[in-house]
Amino acid sequence: MARVAALLILAVLPQCSPPTSNRNGSVVIIELPPGASAAEIRRVTDQAAAIIRAAPEVKQLFEDPPRPGFVSLTITLKPARERARTSAEFERAYTPALQAIAGARVSFRTQSDEPGR
Repeated sequence: MARVAALLILAVLPQCSPPTSNRNGSVVIIELPPGASAAEIRRVTDQAAAIIRAAPEVKQLFEDPPRPGFVSLTITLKPARERARTSAEFERAYTPALQAIAGARVSFRTQSDEPGR
């Protein structure tokens, strides 16, 4: 009986998948090298903000107060019914452009609150 139950569970598992993440917001993490100048921090932050602001999914973008070597941008996305992509798809679409910014490590914060790489 246990084998039959296990086989039934295995038959169903491939059809199940975790739900696609579709949050109302996201956070961009900007990590700069030690000793980065204020001008360099501003340049990288402005470049990342411009990339994000150009996205049609974005409703608002807030720059959190910078800390040494670290800046975060908090993004409010439009309601799900007003955008073509989920928040996860949005993040995947803009990650390459953010990672191409020279002089910093830029990524989206993952759901576990650790900087994504």
